[in-house]
Amino acid sequence: MEIHYVEVGLEPFELAVMAGGLPFVPERHELLPDGEWLSHLKRRTGMDNLLMYRHREVGSFVVAGWVVPPKEPCGRGGVVIELEGMSGPPDQYPRDLPDMQFMVLRTSPVGDQAAAMKKKMGQRREEQRAKRLASLTRQRDVAEHFRRQGREDLGALIVGQGYVGPEEGGEQFDAWQSFLNDRAAGRTVCTVPTR
Repeated sequence: MEIHYVEVGLEPFELAVMAGGLPFVPERHELLPDGEWLSHLKRRTGMDNLLMYRHREVGSFVVAGWVVPPKEPCGRGGVVIELEGMSGPPDQYPRDLPDMQFMVLRTSPVGDQAAAMKKKMGQRREEQRAKRLASLTRQRDVAEHFRRQGREDLGALIVGQGYVGPEEGGEQFDAWQSFLNDRAAGRTVCTVPTR
């Protein structure tokens, strides 16, 4: 048995609508000229396909992106994807105007957002690793300092009890500083700071 394939040729307009795009209908959508806010968003994102329109029936203002460019200056024949709506023109700063950083993230592809998040996670992990390394180096130096002074007990205690340096800081570092100052001064200390 021989199989024959039939190729269905769809226009970009139909494909975009099938994928969830919104046909731009000038009777329902009033295409607005670029204002300062939209121009700034276009510059920040590098996306020239952004537009602003007013929904004639509802009265809301919508930031959208052309998926299929229009065939006519009024927008007829185009398909958009709505990004964010607001109650008034963005240049008049309505109460529900989205934050610019939010819009930059909103317009960036999901893959870019995920990559940025992974990069930030890697940077945080690297910062933590650097803090821990600095703390361990400081631990070694402080322990060696006390050993050179003949205070083997303090040197061993610092290494064995998880001394943290100022980089990791916080209350644990303050507790260690207080403990070591008391011990170095010859005062009796009952508790050793722990992790």
